[in-house]
Amino acid sequence: MAEKIHFELVTPTAKLVSREVDEVRIPGGGGGFGVRAGHAGLLSTLGAGTLTLVDEGKAERFVVIGGFVEAGPSSVVVLAAEAIPETEVDAAGAKAEIDSALGALAGQAVGSEAYGLADARLTRARAMANL
Repeated sequence: MAEKIHFELVTPTAKLVSREVDEVRIPGGGGGFGVRAGHAGLLSTLGAGTLTLVDEGKAERFVVIGGFVEAGPSSVVVLAAEAIPETEVDAAGAKAEIDSALGALAGQAVGSEAYGLADARLTRARAMANL
């Protein structure tokens, strides 16, 4: 039996997960990485994408948007600005939001507040669509 690692997923409003798992797959700000028990300590930014918990051959997935990750030999803590369980993701709605956000980006000056807001909507929608 593989050694477990303690995992916590926390948002500004709730602790969504706190349990032992075999592996955590994380969309880091600089690229994806996996963590198992015994991993070297690290701090990373959290990108937008799919966070996957693997335990006894079963996967549980969340869409995460921004935040930070702290990992060590016996634990992983993900502090996410937003985290959505796979069961709550509306893929069709995400695809419609991509189209809407792309439309909102059109004609906006790069660096403007309107551009930034539309870009954030697009990033969120793409993360949900790619789950």
